[in-house]
Amino acid sequence: MTSSVIPRGPETPQRSSLGRMSQS
Repeated sequence: MTSSVIPRGPETPQRSSLGRMSQS
């Protein structure tokens, strides 16, 4: 897994993506 930036969803930061994925 890349720890830089994961283009997933409207947000670019991996932190935001992880937070959303964790909640789901």
